Amino acid sequence: IGNQGGTLKTDNIEITIPVGAFNSTENLKIFKSAEENSFGTNLSSDLFVLDGLPQEILQPIKVKIKYSGTLSDSSFLAIGENNFSSSLAEETTDYHLLSAKDSAGYLITTLPPLSPITLGKGASGSSVNGDKLSINFGAIVGYVSYVSQQGHFKINFPSSVVTQAYDLADYLETAYSKFQDIGFSYSRRTKWPVDVTIKRLSNSNSEVYGYTTNSMWGNNYGYMEFNFDKIDNAEEMKVTAGHEF
Repeated sequence: IGNQGGTLKTDNIEITIPVGAFNSTENLKIFKSAEENSFGTNLSSDLFVLDGLPQEILQPIKVKIKYSGTLSDSSFLAIGENNFSSSLAEETTDYHLLSAKDSAGYLITTLPPLSPITLGKGASGSSVNGDKLSINFGAIVGYVSYVSQQGHFKINFPSSVVTQAYDLADYLETAYSKFQDIGFSYSRRTKWPVDVTIKRLSNSNSEVYGYTTNSMWGNNYGYMEFNFDKIDNAEEMKVTAGHEF
């Protein structure tokens, strides 16, 4: 697909590249992911990988995934990036959730443009394969979103842990205020709220309470994941919220 755009399509996923998105012709591949499903029954599609994207994308890309079952609560597309987690000292596949609309059995969202400036040291380096990028996708249903009272954090979570999600939002806002009070500046981030996802973590990280991750889209897209299986432990979640923020 080159500067004139085009579509990569199977029965279950469709990627639309608009005119002017690429500066050069790119050889894109799409395939099913071998990643472990950490969303449980909230994942309502296969997990897919889109490989071969350039490091500069000048226009939003439309993603359309066929879902199974019945929609409940809010719907999202999970966008997975391969990152090195400094907290875990290992590579992980981490997901932030983009709101998606239903269209005749498909969930649809758009990926924002991407600048190579954001692909600096520590910024999702392991999603870069040579000079190309790889992104994971999946359809998510039965999740709910809540924006913290001061507006700095958007918590995406299964509806079964609504009370714990509201508490986590408060813990994160407390951390925000405390760090600000001792002189930290948040000026490098100009887009709020920060996305936070509550989900089961991979089997290898099942005892971890949460972690933060950078994004290939830059400072405004860094996000956090917290462990669904640990979310009832309020005291540890308070500490984890402060540490990861």
